[in-house]
Amino acid sequence: MLSQIARARVVAAFATGRISDYAELLKLELVEYRRSVVLGMVGWIALVACGLACAGFISVAVIVSYWDSAYRVQAAWGIAALWGVLALASWGLARAANRDRPVFSTLSEELSLDLAAIRGAGAGDKGDRHGH
Repeated sequence: MLSQIARARVVAAFATGRISDYAELLKLELVEYRRSVVLGMVGWIALVACGLACAGFISVAVIVSYWDSAYRVQAAWGIAALWGVLALASWGLARAANRDRPVFSTLSEELSLDLAAIRGAGAGDKGDRHGH
């Protein structure tokens, strides 16, 4: 019974000491996540706006260039196919950009390590991996 009380005290002291660390880590990760989302959104919006304007003018210029020739229909369908390929490539790039490190992974790792340390404390290991 006394060993269970002693273990509960060790676990409570450990958890209490880590709360401020978790709060600080959460704050830092939220700031980093916000910065990443804002910069990413600005970049994507600028890319889409400028890219569409440029590509639209180039598409019209190509079709107009072939208007009085026998290749007018082929030019129009070629432009449409090119837009389709560009749309698929853009989709692939957007998916690849979302394969980065998951949000809050550092906090999750710290919580997992601390839970392992708490479980280890129950097995007789009273040490703290962080030195608290």
